[in-house]
Amino acid sequence: MGYRRNLKGITIEEADSQRRLAAVFAKAAATVTDARAGDDARLAAVEILGVAPIRQSAVSSDWDR
Repeated sequence: MGYRRNLKGITIEEADSQRRLAAVFAKAAATVTDARAGDDARLAAVEILGVAPIRQSAVSSDWDR
């Protein structure tokens, strides 16, 4: 709980200034559109992207075309 309290009011970019989570966000973006991924995995990926910086949360798919 203390960790959350300490992060309150700052952006994810500020909390992850060294972009250590970039690979996590990239994997989540790929999982969201992976038809072979299970529903639970895709839902978890959507939740992760919900806190990702906007430029890292973009998901490319056939829907964009």
